[in-house]
Amino acid sequence: LTQHPLSKFTLLPWAGFVFAGVVCGTWIWHGARSSTPVGPDSPAPVVDDGRVMGLMAIGGAALTGVSWWASFQPSIYSPPASFWSTSPTYFGLRVGLMMMTLAALWVCVPLARRVPAPFAVLERLGRDSLFIYWIHVELVYGYLTWPLHRRLPVWGALVAWVLLSWGMYRSLDLRDKWRARWQARRAR
Repeated sequence: LTQHPLSKFTLLPWAGFVFAGVVCGTWIWHGARSSTPVGPDSPAPVVDDGRVMGLMAIGGAALTGVSWWASFQPSIYSPPASFWSTSPTYFGLRVGLMMMTLAALWVCVPLARRVPAPFAVLERLGRDSLFIYWIHVELVYGYLTWPLHRRLPVWGALVAWVLLSWGMYRSLDLRDKWRARWQARRAR
């Protein structure tokens, strides 16, 4: 049984990220509210984000380490899973790295309050990530860039990456202008 070369985006690992995100989000939500009394006369909530994010970083590091170790063990699947697309170890590695990244970004919150501009870009990209992903898939894997596939030198790929990233961010401005015009027309 051979894999089709375009079968890299399989359903199960990508659906698994949704559930991993729900677990991490629930962990953060419950951890932040674990010491919060409930009721109309309750004092302001006591949030121990440092403890929650510390545990997130430790859990992410453990998951990453175990996944890395397991990736070198014999496969339990027949035929073996492809590490880069369908392997549970690669899935665990990515989830662990994202958990550690989330904790690292939480550490940056005081810096983001002092220097908000770069973090506002990150926030906007995160908030509009589905729109960006949709356009990026069409551009990167679509027919528009087909002549460039596997033909750029490293420096050309880096330039293309910078231009694509800049274009994706600017596409949000175009979308917002279109939305404002559409809403103004609709309000008339």
